[in-house]
Amino acid sequence: SALLLSKAFGRTHGDPLVDLFADLYREAWSSRGWRGAARVAARELAGLFRTAGSERRRGSRRLLLTMLDDLCDAMRTIVRNPALSAAVILILALGIGANTAIFSVLNTVLFRPLPYPEPDQLMQVLEFQDDRPEPRVTHSLELYQQIRDEIEGVEVGAYIARMQTLTGLDQPLRVNGWAVSSSTLSLLRVVPLIGRTFELEEEKAGNEGVLLLSYSLWQQQFGGDRAVIGRAVRLDGAEHRIIGIMPAGFRFMGDDADFWVPLVLSAPVRQGGRPLRSVPLLARLADGVQPERVEAEANALLEGLRQDGSPVIRMIHTGTVGLVPLKERLIGAFRAELWMLQGAVALLLLIGCSNVANLLLARASARRKEIAMRTALGCGRGRLVGRLLTESVVLALAAAAAGSLLAVWGTRALVGLSPANVPRLDEVGLDARVLTFTVLVALATGLAFGLAPALRSSRFDLRGALSASGTSGTGTRQRRLRSALVVSQVALALMLAVGAGLLVNSLVRLMQVDPGYEPDHVATLQIDLPPAGYGRAELHAAFYDQLLERVGRLPGVQTAGVANLLPLFPAYMGGGFLIEGAPEPASNADVPSASLRLVSPEYFNTLGIPLVRGRGLGGDAARDKLPVVVVNESLAEQYFEGGDPVGRYLQLGRDDDLFEIVGIVGDVRHEGLAGEPTPTLYASHHRMPEFFESKGFLAGIFLVVRSTGDPMTAIPQIRSAVRAIDPDLPVFDVVSMEQRVWDSVARPRFYATLLGLFSVAALVLVSVGIYGVVAYFVGQRVPEIGVRVALGAGPGDILRLVVGEGLLLTLGGIVVGIVGAVAVTRFLSSLLFAVTPTDPVTFAAVALLLLVVSLAALYRPTRRA
Repeated sequence: SALLLSKAFGRTHGDPLVDLFADLYREAWSSRGWRGAARVAARELAGLFRTAGSERRRGSRRLLLTMLDDLCDAMRTIVRNPALSAAVILILALGIGANTAIFSVLNTVLFRPLPYPEPDQLMQVLEFQDDRPEPRVTHSLELYQQIRDEIEGVEVGAYIARMQTLTGLDQPLRVNGWAVSSSTLSLLRVVPLIGRTFELEEEKAGNEGVLLLSYSLWQQQFGGDRAVIGRAVRLDGAEHRIIGIMPAGFRFMGDDADFWVPLVLSAPVRQGGRPLRSVPLLARLADGVQPERVEAEANALLEGLRQDGSPVIRMIHTGTVGLVPLKERLIGAFRAELWMLQGAVALLLLIGCSNVANLLLARASARRKEIAMRTALGCGRGRLVGRLLTESVVLALAAAAAGSLLAVWGTRALVGLSPANVPRLDEVGLDARVLTFTVLVALATGLAFGLAPALRSSRFDLRGALSASGTSGTGTRQRRLRSALVVSQVALALMLAVGAGLLVNSLVRLMQVDPGYEPDHVATLQIDLPPAGYGRAELHAAFYDQLLERVGRLPGVQTAGVANLLPLFPAYMGGGFLIEGAPEPASNADVPSASLRLVSPEYFNTLGIPLVRGRGLGGDAARDKLPVVVVNESLAEQYFEGGDPVGRYLQLGRDDDLFEIVGIVGDVRHEGLAGEPTPTLYASHHRMPEFFESKGFLAGIFLVVRSTGDPMTAIPQIRSAVRAIDPDLPVFDVVSMEQRVWDSVARPRFYATLLGLFSVAALVLVSVGIYGVVAYFVGQRVPEIGVRVALGAGPGDILRLVVGEGLLLTLGGIVVGIVGAVAVTRFLSSLLFAVTPTDPVTFAAVALLLLVVSLAALYRPTRRA
């Protein structure tokens, strides 16, 4: 350093000691090998600096030389202490890697713009209602047409999800897609890879037989053949001509769709079904158009529709129109949870920083003579702190490199564990923003764990440090600082562990909820009958009768049944009903409502739903003159005030036939294990009048099969039975009922698993921190312990001394951590089931666990003492 300094500026330093070292360096570097190379490099640098034209530039070069000198010194120190350096890098790599992995998800899901041109102008049109927590997504066709035709500066499009059967290939294929208006794809500014999108004329009935394929379906089923344009395929038995291929990676509403077809608003949802009454709407605002202005004009149009429109419009629209950014609509539900995970890994990194700071403070004792020598030779405190911080930053950057490798693996594991409904997860990866975040985190981490040791190491008694004994007056202050770091570790770990404990406790209670049925040994699958060939109710009934007969004869099958909807399936069908003899409801809001499920007689036995009173849908139901229904206990208690509903009659709609209640069955949690049972009506598909068919309720039906052994072993035979009846029908969504229950808790299980893993890592770091501090405490007090033993202290006394030191730190961290956890865990309330954010059992269990970890960490230091 002295050589570079003196040669760079063409003069001696002026300090005799520095000039002396410069002469010594010149002598040393005159030898061969790397010293000779260093001398050449120094001469070249000196030549560069001699050409500097200003004092400011010379100052910049001087600063650069200082930084290079500190960097080289830091590298030498790290190499000379491989064990300590490896431990620091490993600890920090764990924290930095976890932060990078979680941030890569945040970057993709929250920060990255939607993959459309000018995505900030895309809006979802919603209707907010005072009596509902969630806004209404669908709007009447009349409102859609008026917004499209009368509001300037906005493009609006309609869409609706479709699940259909694609035939004309080697085997029938179940595909998911969207029916969209031509303006919908236009406002997204999407250009097909091949072909074209829809034209306005193709939204009219009779012209809708065209189809857009996704890139993935085109590659998988058509081999990427460009000649597929113009080819005819069949969707649900109706012929469609392929007119275009969408670009790779294109998603609509965050969904990986297989196809798009024109949305014909005047046509029914299905052949023989009812016409569309309402659709979701998507909008794009022109440049300079404010959402508030569009909302005001849309609400003015809506008010006019309420006054002049039909009762159907007044029933659909009961709130106010609002525009929400499309990105917020797609990812808003995950924002708080992802930030919660980022906060958890930030706590883990802080624990790691505290641990590393303790390690560096322990090493500072061994470097006291070195630091004292540097000070004696003229190194100021600022320069000394800078040199030590450079070493910390180099360690942090090395940890960041290792953490990035861990983040690649961790990101893949994170995507594999995450629930399926998190949008854009397949796009998660390490990009420039994530790597920049990693570098910034590494720099901040290096400063965080290096500053306190650097300041402490640069402040000491020079005479004591250079003495033979090596004692220092700073020992007590350093021990206090290390103890404070351990207390902070324990507090942060407790906060993290309490959050994980609450989520695990919530998950355990959720899995213990009685769903109202017996999911073991039950297989489920879905079959959707296309309108072509199955457009009437009796054709549906005939098909399922034949299917149930064939499946019932299969070996190992106990019972089999069908239903239009299964428990935990994300769909709803139902509406209002009237009770014969009950007073007329005063308003629409007072009309009783219930979920409606169409099931076969054996459905209840197959799922193990108990019959509470009366009879089921079998037996005498076939000879009844009137259609019959079975109700659940919730409906009986809510609408019959504890009376017996068996034998009473219901009217499903104001102008339809009566249905006799013939039995009561147990409650089933259809919407999820965390939801309460809702009023439900069960009707037989055998006795469905034209009422159900006219309302489009005959869409697809699930088959449920109970077996004596593994229920999935019967699936190949069930597929064969379906093909024997109709070879063009696909069997899809094949899942055991136990798997459906398991998948229904995927989201809380995901968060509980992640926080649990982070908590385990935090507890390991805490145990290392406690061990290090107490081991250092024992090492520093060996003479004192010897004096105590010489004066008569027994092993028990020494045990109390050492264990008391460690437990005091742990208890202090627990007290601080409990206060912090009470403040933080309230943000988890939306993720908890049957557990309060301040659950005392969880807090006590975590505190006890930390005490056990502390005692385990104290074992070796105590034996040594």
